[in-house]
Amino acid sequence: MIKVLRIDFLPVMQDGLTLDKLYNKDINVLHKNILDTITEISGESFQVVGVESTNEIPVKEDGFQYTNDEYINVISGKVSSHSPDYASYKWIIDKFDLVNRKNKNEFDEVHLFGSPFLGFFESRIVGRETIWCNAPVCYADCGNFCIMGYSYERGVSEATENLGHRAESILSYWNRDFFRDFVNAVGSIHIPHNATKDYDWANMNKKLCYADKYPDAFYKDKKGCFILSSLYKLFIKEKEFIPVLRDSTYWNSNSLDYFKYWFKHLPKEAIDIVLHVDKIT
Repeated sequence: MIKVLRIDFLPVMQDGLTLDKLYNKDINVLHKNILDTITEISGESFQVVGVESTNEIPVKEDGFQYTNDEYINVISGKVSSHSPDYASYKWIIDKFDLVNRKNKNEFDEVHLFGSPFLGFFESRIVGRETIWCNAPVCYADCGNFCIMGYSYERGVSEATENLGHRAESILSYWNRDFFRDFVNAVGSIHIPHNATKDYDWANMNKKLCYADKYPDAFYKDKKGCFILSSLYKLFIKEKEFIPVLRDSTYWNSNSLDYFKYWFKHLPKEAIDIVLHVDKIT
C-alpha cells in the first residue's frame, strides 16, 4: 500500500472560479482514474491519506511569483510566460512541511495537481539518496519520496506517460544493461518497437517484436539486479522463442493502451523499485 498526499493548486480566475472549474475537471475523479490505472499495470494499491489545496501560485526557481492577474494573462495567451518556468521545489517542500512529514511517515509520495505554467516537473525524487528522475536531483534530510506533477488540464494518458518517464529514469539508474535490452525489445515510452519517432503510438508498420519474452527472461543476481539468464538465452527458451510481427493494433493504436502494454512487460521487481523510491540506494 502506497500512501499518497495530494496537493491541489487552484488559482482563482477573474470570475471567482478556480481554474479546475474552467477546465471542467473533477480532480477527485481524475486522480482516482490515474491511481486505478497504476494499480492495473502494477498490482500496487494506493491510499490517499490527505488532500490539501491552495489558491497560491508557486514561486519560480528565481523567486518570481505571478499575481493572479499576471497568471490569467499568461494562460489566456495575452503575454508570454515567465522564464525560467519551473517552480521552486524548495518553496513547495517548505510550504507544506514535506520533509518533516515524510520523516513522520505520513506519506510515501506526493501528487501535485495544477494547471499550465505552474512549473511542475512530471516527476522528481526528493531525499538523501535522490537521483535524476526526469528532473534534477533534490536533496533533503529524509528518506526518498517522489513528487509527481499532474495537470487537471490533461487526462489519464498524460499522467501515465509521466509515470513512464519516471520509470525510464529510475530503471536506467538501477540496471542500465537490463533497461537497454528491455527498450530494444519493447520500446521506450515515446517510441514503440516498430516506430522511429516520438509519440508515434499509432504506427501501423509491422516489425518483429521480442517483447513477449519479458519478464521471464530475467532473474535477480545477488545484488538484486536483473540480468539476462544465460540458461534462458542458450538452453531453455531462447531457441523456442519466436518473435512475432506486431504493429500498433496490438495496443489499439493509442497512447494509454501502449503505456499499459509497456508496463505489463516489466518484471515485478522493476515495477517495485519504480513505485518504492525509498529503496533506491
